Amino acid sequence: MWTTSITISHWAIRTLEDHRADPHRETHRQNGDFPPENIVKLGYKSDNMHVVEEKSSTLVFTGDPSGYLWACSVLSSATGSASVSAVVNRVLPKILSKFIHQQEIARCLAFLVLLGHLCEKLAAEYSEILERLDEIMEIGV
Repeated sequence: MWTTSITISHWAIRTLEDHRADPHRETHRQNGDFPPENIVKLGYKSDNMHVVEEKSSTLVFTGDPSGYLWACSVLSSATGSASVSAVVNRVLPKILSKFIHQQEIARCLAFLVLLGHLCEKLAAEYSEILERLDEIMEIGV
């Protein structure tokens, strides 16, 4: 059995209302929301308060050593099934047709393609966090 996986811890930002309405959020956290409500209200021009959340994304490939039979799992709130399906339908058939006699290489390339897709989504989340922090702190970056 061959398995490759990667887990990435990252941050995301949502409105306080969306954060509290999420049934999957961590309700037993000891330290509470970050930033705390009394801090986030200071100098913030918008009525919508935002909460920074700690998240985790995992990409797992499992298969036989020769690379002929394999399965992939993407566990992430950063991307959706439609977004991943678009990447899979657009890119993976090309990779599999080019590396038909080297399936283990095709599997590794497929892993890298999906990892790149996940990294693009995480970069977009971090850009949103930076925009919100710039609004609060007025640094002008």
